[in-house]
Amino acid sequence: MRLNKILLLILATPLLFISCEEDPVSADSETELNISVNDLDFSTTPVGESTDEFFTITNDGDVSINDLTLSVGTEHFELSTTNLTLDPRQWTDIQVIFRPQGEGSFNDVLTISSDQNDIEETITLSGTGEAIIDLVPSLDELNFSTTPGESQSLDLEIMNNSNIDLPNIQLSVSGSVFTPGSTSVSINQGESAVVSITYSSAEAGQFQEELTISPEGRPESVTVVLNGVTE
Repeated sequence: MRLNKILLLILATPLLFISCEEDPVSADSETELNISVNDLDFSTTPVGESTDEFFTITNDGDVSINDLTLSVGTEHFELSTTNLTLDPRQWTDIQVIFRPQGEGSFNDVLTISSDQNDIEETITLSGTGEAIIDLVPSLDELNFSTTPGESQSLDLEIMNNSNIDLPNIQLSVSGSVFTPGSTSVSINQGESAVVSITYSSAEAGQFQEELTISPEGRPESVTVVLNGVTE
């Protein structure tokens, strides 16, 4: 009788181990990704410069996320990282950089996804690139001297220190005795152009006019005083 009890105990022991082999994590595992923001709005930023914003990603689930991918769709926005692994209850801060490549308003979508865990979250991005106009003539004034009926030409260099190219800079004179060699000029960012100004008066006297240099369609302008003496 005692032998029978021992045999039954031996036979039941494997059943106890089998019932304990079930993985408790896989039974109730859950993926839950928490994003701290829905959108990021960047302050107005000069072209060529940058501003940044941060947000937080938290794995509030019970399983690790090993293939988290972050991406943006345009060249105006950058990310501090594009691939992440987050263990359960782990969090990290992500830096988003806005570096406008031109002036105007720009919008983008930051996508956060994981194929393995069937995750896709998005953050709306927006920012404005600002043009800083800075035209610098080589001289504040040009001084001419002729006799009646003769003419004199002097050169003026204009430097474009703006943060954008300026394709159509208008050149205009306030009177009639000074004439620019061209009424417009294009100057790329960081480059310069030389324009010629001609003075001519049929009558003796002293004359003063202004040369206005202004990018087309913009309120910014710079002036150069033109002085002429005919005697």
